Amino acid sequence: RVHDHKADVLHAIACNPATWFPQAAADKTFSNLSLSVENIVLVDDQRANFQSPYSGRQVCRYCKVARYDATYRSFGMVKNMGGIGARSAADYETLVMFVDNPYSCKETLELRCVQRNVRASSRKHPVKLVVFDFDETLTLATFFPEDDVFGERLDWDPAVLEEGSWSRDDLLRYNFESPYVPGSRLQKLQSLLAALAKDASGQSRPLAVLTRNESGAVSVLNLLRMANLDRYFSAIWTLPYSLTRPTGVFQVRGEWRAFEAPVCEVADHKANVLRHIVEHPLKWFPQLAMEDLIQSYSGLLSMTPESVVLVDDERASFQNNSENPAELMRFCKVARYDEIYRNCGPLNQMGGIGAHSDTDYEHLMAFVQSPWRYSQDVDAVVDIEDFAVVPTNLQRESLEEEGTKVLRVRRPKSLSNPELYSSPRGSSLKRVSSSPCASPLWQCADPGQISQGLAEFDLVGLEGTSAPHDRL
Repeated sequence: RVHDHKADVLHAIACNPATWFPQAAADKTFSNLSLSVENIVLVDDQRANFQSPYSGRQVCRYCKVARYDATYRSFGMVKNMGGIGARSAADYETLVMFVDNPYSCKETLELRCVQRNVRASSRKHPVKLVVFDFDETLTLATFFPEDDVFGERLDWDPAVLEEGSWSRDDLLRYNFESPYVPGSRLQKLQSLLAALAKDASGQSRPLAVLTRNESGAVSVLNLLRMANLDRYFSAIWTLPYSLTRPTGVFQVRGEWRAFEAPVCEVADHKANVLRHIVEHPLKWFPQLAMEDLIQSYSGLLSMTPESVVLVDDERASFQNNSENPAELMRFCKVARYDEIYRNCGPLNQMGGIGAHSDTDYEHLMAFVQSPWRYSQDVDAVVDIEDFAVVPTNLQRESLEEEGTKVLRVRRPKSLSNPELYSSPRGSSLKRVSSSPCASPLWQCADPGQISQGLAEFDLVGLEGTSAPHDRL
């Protein structure tokens, strides 16, 4: 009778509570129970449970239990652990407060920055390289045009879009512009990237893109070029290795050139790739072999692991716990959310720097300038040394926090709206991480009202302020 999803089940309970509470036949407390979906709070550790991919129904009020990886008792490294109060006693108080006064916890979807506790000698090392994910970090959701040469030609001409299903304005709006905050997100991104490209002394600081996208580095470049964002980046690398498309492109005085990034020399994980870049910058930045450019990139030759910041929407990107362990010392986690997006219907695993809050730009800039101010004790969560000696049969099989990413597709053209066309984008499946609790059905009237000092593993309950409504 109901879709196999918690959001749909809770809506069904709200519509007919007597069907779900057999006690109603004998207990007047239940027989007189009158519910709406806004009367229900869901406490869960999987963000995917807060919106149904089948119907688009969303849970109005919920508490997201923090997920983490840890060396647990005799089992070694266990991924995707959780538990109310597992890492912070404040969880209990927070949950009671939220249930009593949910309207006091407004929704906020903001970027969070972390510097792991590092050795004292490296604690204040300057940031020499900022690396961005592309999908759902620079974009809100990624849509590519249906053009066979879009991912193959560095001289691709956007004029061909006039004959296709996407216009240039369509692609910019759907990929980069946010309908959730006022103003142009593209202009804000351009200002942010321009500021990050210079360090405190005014010297050049290289920016790069490292993304898992099977469409290849040229596709990413062409989309960035349409948005006038490519000029801020020195290189773009894509995973996994492709036999048909280059995995790297680099910029030389405004000209982009393709090359084969050495992705086959390193484990297929961003943490391992970034460690390899620190150790072998010449292999990833061909500009270092050019005498007239080496001064602009000389800082890359003396990098340490603390010199790199990764900005990504996937928690799994910050640490590899496999047989090739690696971890990042400094990173920024972009908030994830599910939303009914423009005319695409319900989309899950959306993201985007500044998609819901302009404070993202301020936080990221401040973090890159002074990352040591964001130091956080996460040593208990990352214990790679112990993981290496734990037998495989003692490791708990961990479930992904979110399911399959919904295909990015616009609905077909209709007479009532001539701008609607069908344009599917093939997407690789992504494993993603937890986000702070939020209430996606409610619009946030006052982002930033939640304290900026939330502990990394605190449970947080959030709710927005606009009137409830059914988006179906």
